[in-house]
Amino acid sequence: MPQIKANMKSMRQDAAKRAANAAVKSQIHGAMKKAVAAANSDNKEEAFRAAVSIIDSAAQKGVIHKNAAARKKSRLNANVNAAIAKAKAAEAKEKAKAAKEEAKEAYKEKMEEKA
Repeated sequence: MPQIKANMKSMRQDAAKRAANAAVKSQIHGAMKKAVAAANSDNKEEAFRAAVSIIDSAAQKGVIHKNAAARKKSRLNANVNAAIAKAKAAEAKEKAKAAKEEAKEAYKEKMEEKA
């Protein structure tokens, strides 16, 4: 522990800043998770905009560097697009499976009619 008054004040200020910065970083993390989770819902644009806004405000406050903010936004966009693509792929796979089952049933009916 410092003995000098100015150093003690500096420690108090650093602790307050650390707590404030941690809160903002936590807010960024939560907003990014919500945006990715909402990728396939109706409010995906709203969640994405909210996350980008939080990231920009953190960069403006100096909590994160502007290049780190740009990187986070880029990765967020990529993750949201990947989540959307994954959902579309799963949907297409389900449709293909259903079509295959339908074709199989049609084939069985056709074979029964022949016999």
